[in-house]
Amino acid sequence: MTLLLSGLGTSHVHAFVLDWSQVTWNTGSPSQTFSDVQGSGIDISISTTLAGGFYNTPIQDNNQNLNLFPDWYSNNGASSYIDVTIRFTRTVTNVSFSFEDMDRGNISGSRPTRYYWEDVIERANGWNGSSLVTPTATDVGSNILIDTTSRPGDVLYRGNTNLNWSPDGSFTLNWEQPVDTVSFRYSSGSRAQSNPAAQVIGISNISFHSAVPEAGTLWLGAFLLAALALRSIPGMLAFYEKRRAPVSENS
Repeated sequence: MTLLLSGLGTSHVHAFVLDWSQVTWNTGSPSQTFSDVQGSGIDISISTTLAGGFYNTPIQDNNQNLNLFPDWYSNNGASSYIDVTIRFTRTVTNVSFSFEDMDRGNISGSRPTRYYWEDVIERANGWNGSSLVTPTATDVGSNILIDTTSRPGDVLYRGNTNLNWSPDGSFTLNWEQPVDTVSFRYSSGSRAQSNPAAQVIGISNISFHSAVPEAGTLWLGAFLLAALALRSIPGMLAFYEKRRAPVSENS
């Protein structure tokens, strides 16, 4: 019984996935909500906000990605960016997704020290209420430059060569701890020419776990606890009767 109870926390936990091949992003919309993702009872709302340029609103591709296509006016990432916010209707854990086609253009002919564009992901954070949750990066491609010095307190992930959807230009962010919101900024890198060429990145399927035990786990736990209680009753009664039995004077 003890072994069964100890396994309750994990026996029914599994990943839910917002799968881009199973849902549709409304053409022309900068934001969208997906209800009851894979029967989890959790809705996911994704919003995108553009600054310093123009772009086609997010679209899906055949590689199961949601693509962002900006054409920024400037290589100043502080003024040319897309902020992406992903909200869950209740707390979740183990949020994970990848960034695809993180790269930079070839060297600009007019500015030999600059590239045609440079993809940068920055300000990747999560929140559980007002508590900040920092992600960990895994499966980092060999051509992703992790920059921890350009902006103290932040990590910048830079595309470092022109790869055209190579796995070497991808990485995954993971929020293992409970969160209700995650966000990131996709910006123009300062190594790009002053007016960067149009660029694109892909956001993979979004995986997560429910932070609340699933109904099956709760019912199983209640059943096992009840069974354990019933099993202990005869022993308790026997102990009680033994305590009440008179003690012989010759004992």
